[in-house]
Amino acid sequence: MAKITVPMIEQILLLVGGSKNIIICGNCMTRLRLTLKDRHLFYAMYQKGLLATTQV
Repeated sequence: MAKITVPMIEQILLLVGGSKNIIICGNCMTRLRLTLKDRHLFYAMYQKGLLATTQV
């Protein structure tokens, strides 16, 4: 299991548009699940190629 670090959390918050853009945050064994107020903030970062994932 990967260790979650402060820089990792800061990067996630930056990529999703900040903590104020998160409505619900949950997790399972392998995934972080976020419900966002404005998905377009996330998609803008995704289109810029800043995300390593291919699943949205």
